[in-house]
Amino acid sequence: MFHAGFWQRVWSAGSDRNMRIGVAGANLLQIIVMLMVGVIGFIAVARYGDNLYFPEYVAYNSMFLLLNEMALGWRVITIIAAVCMVCSTADALQNGFAALFSSHSRVSIVAAQLITVAVNVPAIVLATMQLSVLSLFILA
Repeated sequence: MFHAGFWQRVWSAGSDRNMRIGVAGANLLQIIVMLMVGVIGFIAVARYGDNLYFPEYVAYNSMFLLLNEMALGWRVITIIAAVCMVCSTADALQNGFAALFSSHSRVSIVAAQLITVAVNVPAIVLATMQLSVLSLFILA
């Protein structure tokens, strides 16, 4: 399955050259973000050592443990970056969903947008219930 947001970007590219430049830039930014996240894991292990694993496994919280020790400015930057990433993903999925409805059926753009809003309501309700993400994946 290919992410609908990626298809939007491929189809909207002005030329093959523009698409290649966009893909190269996106990959470069993705590598930088993944390196930063990976380095945070190494720093957390260096800082906390075996305390991330014993008496219970809390390594998944290593970024937040480090964030608590950082200055307020770094916390604000991290929160802004996290919200931007989530909004970007949600926006791409919602736009792709509306485009899928309007292009592959005889539904108007407004109707496709209303269907997208209707589908988001249960997602918002589930999000407020604070369910385990893993259990939701297993359920899906």
